[in-house]
Amino acid sequence: MVMATMEVYKKAVEHFLPTPSKSHYVFNLRDFARVVRGVLLVPASHMDEGDKLLRLWTHEVYRVFYDRLIDDKDRNLFFDIIKDTMKQQFKQDVEKVLGHLAPKGQKLKDDHIR
Repeated sequence: MVMATMEVYKKAVEHFLPTPSKSHYVFNLRDFARVVRGVLLVPASHMDEGDKLLRLWTHEVYRVFYDRLIDDKDRNLFFDIIKDTMKQQFKQDVEKVLGHLAPKGQKLKDDHIR
């Protein structure tokens, strides 16, 4: 979980650079720590399924990083970062873990996670 969070942090710093219209796109190690702390606040007794931890992790990275993003292009890029990170670091498909959020017959999109 820590390595995945670091991967998201690195990609956020790389892809979401501050500009005059996006001056709040400044990410630092406190953001990384907020994600880790948010996950660690949940008692282990509540994490009886592996997918619960992945859903919690996704919620925390969205809370810390995604909530700052202001345009759809950046939001879709962040969703792609989450999909790639979950596949590489956790060896899970985002559709399997978060597919229950999408309406029947629809493919999971960024809007469903929000």
